[in-house]
Amino acid sequence: MSTENFIITKRDGSTEPFSLDKIKSAIIKACAAVGENLQADELQAVVNHLMFCNRMSVEDIQNKVEVALMAEHHFPGIAGIEPMGQAAEKHHREFQSLGLVDAHDGHASRIAPGG
Repeated sequence: MSTENFIITKRDGSTEPFSLDKIKSAIIKACAAVGENLQADELQAVVNHLMFCNRMSVEDIQNKVEVALMAEHHFPGIAGIEPMGQAAEKHHREFQSLGLVDAHDGHASRIAPGG
């Protein structure tokens, strides 16, 4: 599906055209901020996890990027701390659905896809 005509909703409620380049740039900057130089193939691996829809909010995109970083084992270095409150519960459920957090004890695991 093409995203060329997609619109995103910013935090202040305004809208702007979707830009995958902006998302890629933000991922690179976040990694660089914690001393991780993301290679082109690593960036593409993160992006491959992402699915977008028209009128997505910046918050939804950010959540999806965090899950994708976790799936590619970059999230701990980027996040630095565990999220709190409802956001933590939402992330925990997403991580469980991806097989990245054990459903029984809540600990992170490195379960291979399909395994």
